[in-house]
Amino acid sequence: MDDKLREILVECMSYREKLEKDMTRNELVAFDRTLARYLKHENLVAKLEYELQNDMNGLVEGAAMVDLAEARKEDEDALGWRTFEGETQRDYNKAIVNEDAEYK
Repeated sequence: MDDKLREILVECMSYREKLEKDMTRNELVAFDRTLARYLKHENLVAKLEYELQNDMNGLVEGAAMVDLAEARKEDEDALGWRTFEGETQRDYNKAIVNEDAEYK
């Protein structure tokens, strides 16, 4: 969580550094006042929650991909190499002798 907070602050300060080159002193003071409002506790907490939720979604998606790969491997083991080694579906279907036995 500290890393996320640090990333948010670095992002804000790097944006300020880019802008300060082209701003007058008065514009920079106004920008800093606005930035100070956005860096209040309640706004930072909301941003942190958003970033942490994005990270959590990424972890859940990664876990789903691992589960999918494991399920595919199990399917390959259960159905045999024929369906996954480049054989067309038509050829596979023609090779089926007893359709009822194929799926039971």
